[in-house]
Amino acid sequence: MFATPAFPAKTSKVPKTTVANAKPVKKFVPLLNERQLNGVRGKQRCFEKLKSYPRASLPEIQGLIKSLERQYEETIAGKSFPKSKWNLQQLAQTKKIKVILEEVLIRVIVKGEDSRVVSKEVLEFHKEK
Repeated sequence: MFATPAFPAKTSKVPKTTVANAKPVKKFVPLLNERQLNGVRGKQRCFEKLKSYPRASLPEIQGLIKSLERQYEETIAGKSFPKSKWNLQQLAQTKKIKVILEEVLIRVIVKGEDSRVVSKEVLEFHKEK
């Protein structure tokens, strides 16, 4: 009724591993250290205060505000990623985007400048770098 499995013709031996042959476990190094993480959180708190200004409710800058919020969240999430070349490049790209967005939003909300003019000026300035 039931088929019995056939035994292998030749059994192979599994090599024994020793502690000396074991590969060392790499220690997890986060992308951001505590000091950097606290700096980002401080900037995020200042950004929350900036959003309380009356001009922060302008409809033309709502997309910029949402984008900057997302950049802060992504940066803070970097604490759970390992430090690698690719992750460091992504973090550098995020920092560049944050600098541009911060400058545009501060000039529009605090100084009262036109968002289109400011966006063009800031992008031109950062293209030269």
